Parts: sequence; C-alpha cells; structure tokens
Amino acid sequence: ISSYELQYRETSSVHTASSGWVDLDARKYPIEYLASSARKEVQTVTTMVDDSSSITSGAFFLNFRNEVSGSIPWNASPTQMEAALEQISTISDVTVYRYTPGLTTSDTALRGTYTWRIEFAIDDENILAMSTHPSLGLEKETLDGAHSGGPKATFGRLGAAVKATHLATISVTVPKLDTYTRYDFRVRCKNAEGYSPYSSALSAVRTSQSTSSYTYPGSRTSIVTTDNTMTVTASGQSAAMTSDLDYSAPAGKGGDELSNGENGRAVIIAYGQDRTEESRTVFDYTGNSQIYTVPEFAGWTRTSSKTDRYVDVKLWGAGGGGGHGVDGGGRGAKAGTRITSPSTDYSKGGGGGFVQARLKVVAGEALTVIVGGGGFQERASNGRLG
Repeated sequence: ISSYELQYRETSSVHTASSGWVDLDARKYPIEYLASSARKEVQTVTTMVDDSSSITSGAFFLNFRNEVSGSIPWNASPTQMEAALEQISTISDVTVYRYTPGLTTSDTALRGTYTWRIEFAIDDENILAMSTHPSLGLEKETLDGAHSGGPKATFGRLGAAVKATHLATISVTVPKLDTYTRYDFRVRCKNAEGYSPYSSALSAVRTSQSTSSYTYPGSRTSIVTTDNTMTVTASGQSAAMTSDLDYSAPAGKGGDELSNGENGRAVIIAYGQDRTEESRTVFDYTGNSQIYTVPEFAGWTRTSSKTDRYVDVKLWGAGGGGGHGVDGGGRGAKAGTRITSPSTDYSKGGGGGFVQARLKVVAGEALTVIVGGGGFQERASNGRLG
C-alpha cells in the first residue's frame, strides 16, 4: 500500500446521512503511507568488439544466481531480451530498453554492439529478499567479431533494489468541520494495481466544541461557554441562573440548616422552521427517568439547501442538603463576622449549577431526561450534595 484517500459526510443521526461524501482534498492528493519509496534493481548489459571489428551474427546467454537465460540474439530487441531473462526462475518480471552504447537517445548499433538497460520489477520479492543483489553475468556466447580485451560483454549496476518503508502511524486533520456535529468517515487504499473499494464507514463521530470560560470578579460563580453550551456554577445557597425566564423557584436551591435541598429542573425547547413555532416541555423530579420525544416540526433552516434540527435544553442541578450549625458547618467564614451559630450561612447547602445546551436531533428521536433530587439534610457539619 502506498497511500490512502479519505472521504467524510455530515450525518444527522447514527442512521441517517444528511449530505453526500466529500473528498478530504478535492484535488485527490493522497494521504501518504510511505516513509521511503521502493527502488528498482537496474542493471545493464553491453556487448563489445575492437574498434576494427563488428558483430553481425551469433547469440549469447546470461546467468543469474546459477541459472542460465534463454538464447539472446546479438541484436535482440527489448522484447526478446525480456523473454530470455524471464526464463530464469528467480526473475519474475523485467522491463528492457535498448540503446546505442554510450547514448540513451538512440538504439542504432555501434559496430554491431548494443547496451540493454534491464529494470527488475519494483515489487519483485525474489530480488528484494536477497541480502546482496547478484549481477547478471555472461554464461557463453557465439558472437562473431573480435575483442582482444576479454569477454564480448560487460555488465553494470545503475541502482540496487530497496524495499519501501512505511509510516508507523498516519495522522490526518480534516479542516472546517462544524463543531458538535456528527460525521461519517471512510477510507480506501492505493497500491500498484489501483484503488481498493472504500471501507465501511466509521459512523456518527461527533466533533467537539470550542470552549472559553470566565469568573465573575469577587464571586465564586463561573461561566463556561462553547459554541452550543453554557455552564454556570452556583454561588452559595442560591441556584445558578435564577434570572432565566424558564427558572421556577425554589428549584436547585440549597437546603437551610437541617433541611433538604430543592430538586432540580429541566426545560426542553423545540423551535419550528425559521423559529416561527415552538414548544416548551418542563421536567421536574420524579425519582425516575423521563422521555422527551422530539417533535416533527423541530428544526430551522441553516442554509438555503439544508434544514438542521435542534432543541435547546436548560438544566438546573438539585441543591445540596443543609448541614448542622454546630461548629460552623465547615463552609468557611461568613462575610463580615467570625461568630458562629446554628443560624449562620455555614450550614446551608450549596445551590445547584446550570447547563444550557443546543442539541442536534432527529424528528421523533427519544431523549432520556433524569432530573436530580435535592440532597438530604443530616445532623453533620456538611450537607450532602443533591
């Protein structure tokens, strides 16, 4: 495998795709898998004669790893050379080019001599498996013409075979995805034969949210916001975000001394197309899980070509139970005084926090809602959390 290609698409749920597949790169640049490319084994064979002589007939045989090729005519074409070499069992495939000796732009004989450039297949396992790469050699020849300097063929190596190496891991960044949105992903691989089919999709992967936070000066109340979510922590006994229009007292309030905390509250709001219609559903504590079914009309148009469905969820956590005022309740100093008594703020339970989120949903989808109950008071220095 040399590379991969990745595609993705937005999906509105685990089961339903809301758009077509998109290439990671519209130019189809591959995701590289190779750390270093394989290199071919390349050798040359050149016939030789004296300057005063020439070759006009005859043949020769080459050897490779103790095997002998078929007969090779003195003026063998590339196809004839390939056929003769591929009779050797340890040579699976070669590509041959014929040149004039000393030139690569011509294949005209020079006094009847030629150079053959022999490229072994890049994935030839017989060659790659060799710790040392043997050269072709001259087994015998019946070439006419004279060569006083020795054999009538010489051999060279232009490149040694090297296996490809691959990356241990591949990391890919898909840019410009929407936050808190589900996507499907799939890949296919490429080798010398072409592309594979695409893999099964990795389905409904939800992107994360960008986050920022701040704390009100002089207060323990902090707010964390994201593209679709706001989280507010309570300060003291009061529940967080009591100013919200959907808040109803005393939800989320911490218990007074030796009093239970108040139960939590959940509100789910569904907007119609272009926010012209809405429904608001309130969930109070029951001790059991409750079901919210997304209305058929829920959603609004985000672009001219696509409608996304959302609901807004507002959640108030339950208040903590009140503690016992003896020894100050362990909640720290009350502002402006160091005097402790059973009626001080030391023993009051902490207020419940608040979360508001926008959820992408599907019409008819069932959401499970669990509303927390207030913490129980106990005769102890601290109340128990709701």
